[in-house]
Amino acid sequence: MKRITQLLRYGLVGSAAASSQLLVTFLGYQFTAFAGASAATGYLAGLIVSFIGQRSFTFKSQNAIHRDMRHFVILAVGIFIMNYGLMWGLITLYVPAILASLACVSATTVISFMAMKFWIFRTSQNLDVKGG
Repeated sequence: MKRITQLLRYGLVGSAAASSQLLVTFLGYQFTAFAGASAATGYLAGLIVSFIGQRSFTFKSQNAIHRDMRHFVILAVGIFIMNYGLMWGLITLYVPAILASLACVSATTVISFMAMKFWIFRTSQNLDVKGG
């Protein structure tokens, strides 16, 4: 039951992060018409919501915040690069864009969860095979 709750929380925080990214990007573009800056600001807003929510709500980390933040930034950069490379590779192989996007979202969601659980916000409770 604990694993299911953690997965549900992960999804809820991820949805909140995606929604905040979309909202900030949309509003930024509406008020400034700078698509690139709006997208970057929205992405940053989503990362902040994700970090705070996953750290405090999903994984309940007691680690030093600077440690968690450093690892989270490394993951975010890695996921960004992986997402770009995977999308480019799939499109190069003539995979339809919607399927390539779905593959990227699916892969990054699973990899992010595993990295957060077992590396970034790692605690003895998160590593407990029976409970967590």
